[in-house]
Amino acid sequence: GLNESKHKFMVHLGSATRVIDYCDSIAYYRTESSLSVSPVPVYSIPGNNDWAECANPTSAWQYYESHMMGLDIKYWNATVDYDVKRQVDRPENFAFLYKKVVFIGLHMVTNSDANETMARLEDNLEWVASNVEKYWNNIDAIFVMGYSRLLAEENAPFYDAMVTKKQTEWNDKLLVYAR
Repeated sequence: GLNESKHKFMVHLGSATRVIDYCDSIAYYRTESSLSVSPVPVYSIPGNNDWAECANPTSAWQYYESHMMGLDIKYWNATVDYDVKRQVDRPENFAFLYKKVVFIGLHMVTNSDANETMARLEDNLEWVASNVEKYWNNIDAIFVMGYSRLLAEENAPFYDAMVTKKQTEWNDKLLVYAR
């Protein structure tokens, strides 16, 4: 298990609540409580059940921010093995370098507002590109994480841009996407 291992962190890839929880605040609290006892820092990425598909997305996002964002600081105060950076305008996005891999967490959930979704995807691409550039000389791999449907039409601009970057600029680095 994690207690006997040399693992340094864990990433919760979305859905702090279940559909049957109806995005109730206690569901976020329950997930936070469960993750807070991890022996390693936990990073959280929002999923569709965390806000976008809730009856009241604004309240749900507030619950997510309160209970799921910044868990690594709230319970572990980060780590000496790596330095976590957060995107200024999207603090749910994070990045850090660990053992020649840049780990990048993204808020990839789409919603009914196409303009907001596109703006988020553009911000995400900028966040990935800026971190790859920042760590370029110290990385062998780029590990991107985000809760999304890989083949969803609304995410295509992001994934197409990532493929282009891989083919043209990042061709000597391993690119991994986890969802």
